[in-house]
Amino acid sequence: MTSAGNHADSVSTLGRLQSNSPIRRVTARDRDHKRRSLLDASSITPQLIMNKHSLRFLWLAFALVLQPTEGSSAQYAPLKTLFEVEVVDTSFSYGPSNRSVPLRIYLPKTDAPNPVLLFSHGLGGSREASPFLGKHWSGRGYCVVFMQHAGSDRDVMKNAGRFQRLSALKNAISGESANDRKNDVRATIDELEKLTLTRGQFYGKLDLDRLGMSGHSFGAITTQAVSGQEHRLKRQTHKDSRIKAAIAMSPSMPPLGGASSAFASIKIPWLLMTGTDDNSPVNRRVDAKSRREVFKALPSDGHSFELVLNEGTHFIFGGRSERLPASKKSKLQQETIKAISTAFWDAYLMEAPAALAWLNGGEVRTILDDRDTWSKK
Repeated sequence: MTSAGNHADSVSTLGRLQSNSPIRRVTARDRDHKRRSLLDASSITPQLIMNKHSLRFLWLAFALVLQPTEGSSAQYAPLKTLFEVEVVDTSFSYGPSNRSVPLRIYLPKTDAPNPVLLFSHGLGGSREASPFLGKHWSGRGYCVVFMQHAGSDRDVMKNAGRFQRLSALKNAISGESANDRKNDVRATIDELEKLTLTRGQFYGKLDLDRLGMSGHSFGAITTQAVSGQEHRLKRQTHKDSRIKAAIAMSPSMPPLGGASSAFASIKIPWLLMTGTDDNSPVNRRVDAKSRREVFKALPSDGHSFELVLNEGTHFIFGGRSERLPASKKSKLQQETIKAISTAFWDAYLMEAPAALAWLNGGEVRTILDDRDTWSKK
């Protein structure tokens, strides 16, 4: 792996992946022991001890303080940020039609080359999607690039009346939009390769040998397509071999062909994130149950993961919830999303043994609600 330098060492020491470590079943007694240990080390009142959400918040705060050390999942701290972040809005154009792709880039303030994460927004979104993820991932030492896809972004609703917006969104779900998005991803990677070789703000800052792809909803469909999903009936694949790991939030089954054939050829690590209330706002056939079918079809190679948030909604991954005002539970869910996604990137792009051990072991469950589901195969 090239261009690692001292930057990867600042997050965790590089080492070989330990992919055969099984997930140990964590019992309620184990979690209670962990929580009692945390409480014994702090001045906590009896009222706080009786509050389940407060206990979980305490663990999240504790994880934020601990410094990561080599191979130690107990001290691995995925919520701790390490760098200040600069936000840069820019755009580029490509192809015969001079198609424009607006970008929002979260750039960590470090001189070392940074692994790169791409993010594809959902239907009606923009490059301003999920800022809680952009800021956190960048604070961990990643250059995070949020793309905006013309034709399925917020502009499709610009001229629509209040009662026509849903129809405008539905009309934007098309094969043409899906193909445009895939092309945007490839063109963005090409553009980033140019930027890191060109004198300027991004010169030498982007390590594209360590590239991750992510997205939410329609962006998850985009992520799946460019990260190895195949359309067997059409004999098509849009996989970009430069992508080394992928996170799909609110994933979807393929509209044509079987799931097993669509996902059988996945060769890179995948993390899927969904919730028990993760139903599509524009397509009734895409519900929380169908989203979980994707994980079942992924290879059982030790590098496929799934997080299901209890009462997690479709919009929680965008940084908000349908429930207004946002509940304490939704805020904790966003902390869980940040922690697990960060550990996944650290494990597979930074090759951090402590991050992989954290994902594979019992420590990951200490940040989950009792009714959340965490799976690996």
